[in-house]
Amino acid sequence: MTDTSPEWNNWHWQYQSRICDAEALSYVLDLSDTKKERVTRCLTRFRMAITPYYASLIDPLDPGDPIRLGTRILVTMPMRITPELLRMLKKYQPIWINTHFNHPKELTEAAVWACTQIVDAGFPLGNQCVLLKGVNDNAGVMRELMRKLIQVRVHPYYLYQCDLSEGLEHFRTDVRVGINIIKELHGSIAGFAVPSFVIDAPGGGGKIPLSPDYIVSVDDERIVMKNYYGDNYEYPQPSGKCSMCHVE
Repeated sequence: MTDTSPEWNNWHWQYQSRICDAEALSYVLDLSDTKKERVTRCLTRFRMAITPYYASLIDPLDPGDPIRLGTRILVTMPMRITPELLRMLKKYQPIWINTHFNHPKELTEAAVWACTQIVDAGFPLGNQCVLLKGVNDNAGVMRELMRKLIQVRVHPYYLYQCDLSEGLEHFRTDVRVGINIIKELHGSIAGFAVPSFVIDAPGGGGKIPLSPDYIVSVDDERIVMKNYYGDNYEYPQPSGKCSMCHVE
C-alpha cells in the first residue's frame, strides 16, 4: 500500500479507508486462508482499524519488522492487561508498546501494576505525552511525571506540542513553553528520563524535534557551549595532530 491516491493526505479519506477486516488486510499482507480465518475469529472479540498510512509502514518481507502498539488503555482501563492478553501478544514479537500518560496523577496503583505486567512480560514500554495548557505545562509537573515513569520502567519517549485539531485551541501553549521545560528537565533529572519535544508538522511534515539552543558559537578551532546554568564552556575541534606521539 503506497501513497499514490490523490486523497492520501486527506485525513477524512484515511479514516474512511481504514482496514477493518481480514479481506482488506490481505491486500497488505500475504495471508493464507488459515490466517484469514484466524484474523476473522479474532475480530469477533477485538476491533481492528488500520489507516492506509499506517499500513504503508508495514514491510511484509521483513519478519523482524516490529509491531508498534499505541494505546491509552493503561491510563483509562489498566485492568485490561491480563495474563491471557500478554500470552497472546508474546506470539507476535517483536512488539513495542507506547502509552499516553499526561499527568503524574494518572499513574495510579492500578496503572503502575499494568505497566509492570507489560514490562515483566518482555515488551519495551514507552510514553508519549502531550503538552497541555493548565494541565502539565510547567517543569515541576513534567519532572514528577518523568520520574514516576522511569520508576516503573516506562521510557519517556515524546513530549508533543498540542496538535492543531478542532476544539483543542484552549489546550495549546506557546511553543517556547515546551522548549523551556526540556531545558529545565535537562538540568534536574537523568538524561534518559528527558523526552524529545516534537511538533507533528502540519501538512504531513512528520515529527520535528525542538530543543534548547546550547551552542554559543562554533568555528574550525572550537565550539563554545553553555550549560543548564548558563555558564560557557569551550571544546576544541580536532587539530589533526597527535599531542602524545607527535604524528600528523
